[in-house]
Amino acid sequence: MTTSRQPTTGDKAKAVLRKLADTFNKKDIKGFESVYSPNLVYHGTGELARATRRDFVEFVSAMMAAFPDAKVTPDDLTVEGDRVTYRMTVTGTHRGAFMGIPPTNKTITIRTIGIARVSGDQIVEEWENFDEMGLLQQLGAIPKAA
Repeated sequence: MTTSRQPTTGDKAKAVLRKLADTFNKKDIKGFESVYSPNLVYHGTGELARATRRDFVEFVSAMMAAFPDAKVTPDDLTVEGDRVTYRMTVTGTHRGAFMGIPPTNKTITIRTIGIARVSGDQIVEEWENFDEMGLLQQLGAIPKAA
């Protein structure tokens, strides 16, 4: 007798993060936006230190435009309660202006790590740190350490 395993809350939370990466990779900004609660509280760095869904989606839209071939790869997803801890890698080619930097045609690889609090099928709060310094160094906007 074969029994099918029911998806756990953890499986569902991980699926939300996988959908996030999938919609980003398809440049489906509406799908990407739908992963986030309208009342999202995003805790990032710099100008995104405490952002709304709208602020965050605008930033991601600008990134998609500047790096049209960008891909997000989930490297690790770990669930504890209603939170998913993740580590992801973003790769792409800088083809449009981004963060005030004109296109360089340089290929970048950056890492991001964070925690997403998931409710139902949406992220309601997120704490994220992505390697802004590494990105700026790869684009030649700031010098690499000696």
